[in-house]
Amino acid sequence: MPEISAGDAAAYLNAHHIERPWLAAARDCGPEVQRIFAELDQGGGHAHIRHEGWVTEEMNEQRVAYLEDAGGD
Repeated sequence: MPEISAGDAAAYLNAHHIERPWLAAARDCGPEVQRIFAELDQGGGHAHIRHEGWVTEEMNEQRVAYLEDAGGD
């Protein structure tokens, strides 16, 4: 994942929240939350929705805590 500053993260969220609606949720959050959203969005992975319901809670936790993709693709 790219590492960006809190100021750059806020600017990224403001610039991209229309075409990337999942970023809107973080626009009113603190700088660390905004930074994480911006970094994850720029990380090059695929959308979580792609797993379409077969992901377990444990798989979600692994994805967030260790940046693991349970689907392997």
